[in-house]
Amino acid sequence: MFKDLFESGVLLDLPLIGMLGFMVLFFGAVIWACSRRRKPHFDRMAHLPLEDFAHDAGHHEEIRNG
Repeated sequence: MFKDLFESGVLLDLPLIGMLGFMVLFFGAVIWACSRRRKPHFDRMAHLPLEDFAHDAGHHEEIRNG
């Protein structure tokens, strides 16, 4: 059964085309995400946890104090 499948070779092209398409999209997304044009966005997102913590801490203190 497998011998006949591999000898025909018709269905072997589709998985290779799909894998190559996925790899191109994946590496394109990685390159886009790590590009230098996105540095301002990364810097803004890097400071969000600190800003949220300071904001939330003050908010919790207000709740505790009444």
